[in-house]
Amino acid sequence: MKKKNRWLILFLSPYIIGACVFIITPLVYSCYLSFTSRSLFGGGEFTGLANYQYIFGDSIFRKSLVNTAYYAVLVVPGEIIIALLLALVLHKNTFKGGKFFRAVIFMPFVMSLISIGLVWSWLFSPGFGFLSQLADIMNIEFPAVLADERYAMLGVAVATLWRNVGYYTTIFIAGLQSVPDELFDAARVDGANSVQRFLHVTFPMMSSMVFFCLVIATIWAWQVFDLTYTMTKGGPARSTLSTGLLIYNTAFIDNQVGRASAQSWILLIIILIFTGLYFLGQKKWVYYENE
Repeated sequence: MKKKNRWLILFLSPYIIGACVFIITPLVYSCYLSFTSRSLFGGGEFTGLANYQYIFGDSIFRKSLVNTAYYAVLVVPGEIIIALLLALVLHKNTFKGGKFFRAVIFMPFVMSLISIGLVWSWLFSPGFGFLSQLADIMNIEFPAVLADERYAMLGVAVATLWRNVGYYTTIFIAGLQSVPDELFDAARVDGANSVQRFLHVTFPMMSSMVFFCLVIATIWAWQVFDLTYTMTKGGPARSTLSTGLLIYNTAFIDNQVGRASAQSWILLIIILIFTGLYFLGQKKWVYYENE
């Protein structure tokens, strides 16, 4: 047993060392920085809770939280619902080209977020963008999406959906293929229609995967930075200023690393709260095969 433990520690050591150097140490150091007035180029002193007191009274930070929450409400349900619908259509290969469509749907996920932001910025551009030109052909007035406070965050959400839906669709297809056909046959014998089979057979068997995707989608939504930075820079009038983008601006533009670290820890706590709530409620709707 001791020999096996030594081999186990040996093979795990690269990950343990990497986690300590690149995850735990920066995490602890950022926690320390959040209690200081440290700038990007050094200096600063210990200030206690001053950064947190400033942040809780900062209207811009509250605005960023509201924007990020609005973005999460737009993105998370949309990703899960659209991906589930696509998976239901594609998992059986009932039409020619099913595998091709799976690849096409998944392809945007392997692209960099910066390139996706640039592409969708061009698509939404008034006058010379593809969507604008298409609207002109159809004699439809196309709004300046990314320059309008009413539509800017919606435009960022659309780009996010286009990028992430393929990832969740792939996971759901794998889940659907693992559901035994005998359960569907038994449901048909009992007279269940397609909706009833989905509600009482398909969804319960896939609930653990839906739960996983819901948690991941929520975490990614609250961490949004790349698309808001690339597509809007937080504008217009801070309508797309996400908390992640505000943290970047605070650290690298305002030169206030200590305050940015405090903002990061508040964002981390918010994500942990949502994740904890998900786990507290999972037993009410997640099906476990061994139960």
